[in-house]
Amino acid sequence: MVLAKGAKGTPGDQDSLEGRQVMRWQITATLWLTLMGALVGTLTGCGLGATAAPTPMTTALAPEPFTPPTDWKQIDAKGYFSFWIPSGLMEEHLQGIDSYVGSWFSPAMRVDFDYGRYSAPIDVQALPQPVTQMEEDISGHHATIVTYANLSGNPVAILYVGDIDGVNHLSMTAVGHGGTEASIPLLVVRSVRFPSNS
Repeated sequence: MVLAKGAKGTPGDQDSLEGRQVMRWQITATLWLTLMGALVGTLTGCGLGATAAPTPMTTALAPEPFTPPTDWKQIDAKGYFSFWIPSGLMEEHLQGIDSYVGSWFSPAMRVDFDYGRYSAPIDVQALPQPVTQMEEDISGHHATIVTYANLSGNPVAILYVGDIDGVNHLSMTAVGHGGTEASIPLLVVRSVRFPSNS
């Protein structure tokens, strides 16, 4: 029903007119918000709108089961865990203060580990960027592995496994030298295995 100009109409007619006006306002507002949302999404997708801050790391998929190269040797860390290293690395005998530590070195690589209750997680933000971070399963334990190039440009891989037996943690670092491929330090830390009862 359309009211002529100046006509008062009945209260029911006025309520109906006001209801239609409110409905038109709601539809207009909804369309406006929808169009604005689509515009913001388009600009963001084109790199013109606000975007989230970039993350300093990427996450890779879990690796294939480890198969040691033929010229590598296995190290038994007092039964706590084992790992593989190139056969040319020599052991450097160290004495830990409150943890079990080990170190192997050669002109091409250095490998160090710290096993104990005070072994610290990896501080990714303190490392030279970019850093690649991987979350993996090693013998049923959650492990974090990061890789990056140090300030000398050498490839580095760090492994951290927390809460191995309710008390101890493991931190291992492998650094390549003299043109060592980045895949070698990563292969070392990925070779860690724990006994089935740990």
